[in-house]
Amino acid sequence: MLEFSESTLQLKKLENSDQVKVSEIITGLITCKSSDSYQELIRELGRLISFQHWTGFICKMENEWEITAEYFFQTNYPESFISAYEELKLGFIDFVMINNFTPESFGHLQLWSETQKKVEGMKENLDPQVYKKHQDFLDFVKEWNILQEGYSIGCKTSNPEKNIHYGSIFSIADKIEPSERTETILEILSPYLHQALLKVWVTEAEG
Repeated sequence: MLEFSESTLQLKKLENSDQVKVSEIITGLITCKSSDSYQELIRELGRLISFQHWTGFICKMENEWEITAEYFFQTNYPESFISAYEELKLGFIDFVMINNFTPESFGHLQLWSETQKKVEGMKENLDPQVYKKHQDFLDFVKEWNILQEGYSIGCKTSNPEKNIHYGSIFSIADKIEPSERTETILEILSPYLHQALLKVWVTEAEG
């Protein structure tokens, strides 16, 4: 997980034209306070790197790592898919999601196919029921013919005075182009996407 200062240094890895566009998105995210603005900035990101679907998820966390039922998200996934995902509690068997919210790997960029390979490598050490649920999740995704490949990256912030922790995961999927350029852009934007989503959540909650 990159700090803001580190993500700024990452900009130098990009071509000048990309630096300008990423900087514009960062500026927009810093001032973003509404769902409409957030979604427009993601559309701007989609003009910079290739993807079809996206989601930004943020939640309160207890004891620094336990996900709570207080959460907020923005996405362009089909509503019926989101409803089924929530109803079936698939977040508990989605290894990309699970992997994101662990101390060992939190904030590390995940290419979904690589995460699935790691799961296959751990098969012998997994509870058979856990592995079966994982396979059921993959079958579920295939039925929808979406989310076949993607990137995910998380971020975490804390308010020590109030003992509140927030964790997020931002994902892009389908029609992606795995590359160092795409990965660098996502790593740069991760903390800004997190803070913008948190601001939108707070602003909309205050109504």
